[in-house]
Amino acid sequence: MLTVYKKPLFYIQTGMILKKLIELGVKDELDFYQKREVRVVNLFALIIISGLIIGGTSVFFLGGAYPVATVSFTTFSSLLILLFNSQRLYNLATYAFVISINVTIFLINQNYDVSVACYLYYFPVIFCIALIHNPHKPDYRTIIFFTITLFSFFAARFLNIESLKNTTVS
Repeated sequence: MLTVYKKPLFYIQTGMILKKLIELGVKDELDFYQKREVRVVNLFALIIISGLIIGGTSVFFLGGAYPVATVSFTTFSSLLILLFNSQRLYNLATYAFVISINVTIFLINQNYDVSVACYLYYFPVIFCIALIHNPHKPDYRTIIFFTITLFSFFAARFLNIESLKNTTVS
């Protein structure tokens, strides 16, 4: 006899909620590339929020240091990105994503010594920008995204702001 495995209701509901959050702001009148851009930006915002929630547990369970200001900024900007997309402010959401992720990585780089190699976090950002490239929009838009990332990378490598060091809560 064949046994049919049914997923628990919790998994089905969670999947439906995540799908709705990823689809936030996606409308039928948008072209394929714009829909893809909105979904990718929403997905990255959700991944960031999830990672921050999981990372925040280190303060409670491990007693580890946690950069509260950076995390607060990143959480707020990720929620703002979801809000912008839901309000059909797609360009604003995409620019907010690129700027906030670069500012966050810059701040992380300021918290650690160069030997930790936090600057390597910029390489996945380049991949993210490639994913949100829309061939139906002007090329200068993508160039602006890469310029923001390049500026942030060089600032993180060559600026050393002592007041941003060790801004954590233990």
